[in-house]
Amino acid sequence: MIQSRSLVIVLAVSFLVHATLMVSSAKHEVDHAQQPVGELLASQLATNAAPLMMNQDSVGLGLMADRFGQTPGVLSLKVMGTDARAVASGGNAPTLSGLTFKAPVKLDDKSLGNVEVVLASPARGEILRGSGLELLGSLVLHLLLGSWLIWPERFRNVKVPILQPLPPLLRRSPAPTLEIPAPVEEVPPAATVFLQVVLEDSKGLLQRVNASTADQMLVILEKLLLRAARLYQGKVQHTFGPEGASVRFEGDDEAACLQQALSCGRLFLMLADTAYQQRRSAKLFALPVKAAICPLGDREEGVVLDEVMQLARRGDVQSLLLPGNLTGLDTLKAAHRLESMAPPPAPAPESAPVEGEAAADETTPADIASPSESPDAEAPSAAETPAATNPEPPSEIYPWRVIGLSELDEARVLEQKQHILERKKPAADAA
Repeated sequence: MIQSRSLVIVLAVSFLVHATLMVSSAKHEVDHAQQPVGELLASQLATNAAPLMMNQDSVGLGLMADRFGQTPGVLSLKVMGTDARAVASGGNAPTLSGLTFKAPVKLDDKSLGNVEVVLASPARGEILRGSGLELLGSLVLHLLLGSWLIWPERFRNVKVPILQPLPPLLRRSPAPTLEIPAPVEEVPPAATVFLQVVLEDSKGLLQRVNASTADQMLVILEKLLLRAARLYQGKVQHTFGPEGASVRFEGDDEAACLQQALSCGRLFLMLADTAYQQRRSAKLFALPVKAAICPLGDREEGVVLDEVMQLARRGDVQSLLLPGNLTGLDTLKAAHRLESMAPPPAPAPESAPVEGEAAADETTPADIASPSESPDAEAPSAAETPAATNPEPPSEIYPWRVIGLSELDEARVLEQKQHILERKKPAADAA
């Protein structure tokens, strides 16, 4: 019994303390909200009263005080001079107390007095009426807590789901283990071939035009390259920029990848040439393109990309080049039309004069310096002279230019080009 009374007293004190804190907090919030209003009214009153006090216009001060005093929430206001004597006053309830705000009256840095504004502050009874719902909720919560502490047997059948123990089966069952699949190692492709496309811009025209004009042309070339690469299972490595773009072909057979790269390169060059002619006829900015093909082999990818870039830049407009040391070059020569970029052989030297008298009369500085040497040792043979004076490297180190594919492949590329252009024409007409 004594324990129950103690709990009731503790809960009653807790409710009173909670209610007191709620009322104090509400009053503090109201006072804090009225502070900027009171400061603003006092500042405006001081500003309006300054010229009237300088002119000692008591009638104007009275009218101004009466007008400010009719503001809702203003209990009283006073305009006082430097001797703290009230010059004018007003307000709705001068006898009531509230929040007081003061402001000095100055004009040209000269102190003329001060003003005092008293705003109405809500009483505790008004705050209690406004906080009725909160106090009622706190009272209900304290009653429920007291009932649960004093009569716990009455709340045994009340089940709170969040406080209930887990079922025995769930408690004894082990936590499910998530099977994380082992990472699958990506097997690199057996063969990789790169097709590099570059712009023919020896005069640097791309740097002279504005960015929007250059971007328009690059976007058209990128779309054409994407369509050509999609037909031959190629992957465009990056967007078409001033340095061109590269297409990657992967597979199990290097010869098949080379064939895909050749067909894709031929198709793109045809499409790019058509787009170039159309833009030039429309007097729009355009640049021709050229390309090169190089397999990856056992080398690093960065080295091969640099090599195929340099190889593409060596070609002429609309040319498609292959490296001279390409594996299986003989097979490609037999299947397609290729042309070596090796320079033509030097012309054969003219034969020496046969007259004995002319040969005997001619004397070289070497003959004068070494008269003991025989003429046969001095003069090299005619077969050795071109090789010694004009050494010609083997033709295999020079790249090969693709003039055309086989008849079947060339016909297929032309058909695909025509199909792409026919699909592009309705879209251009609609635009």
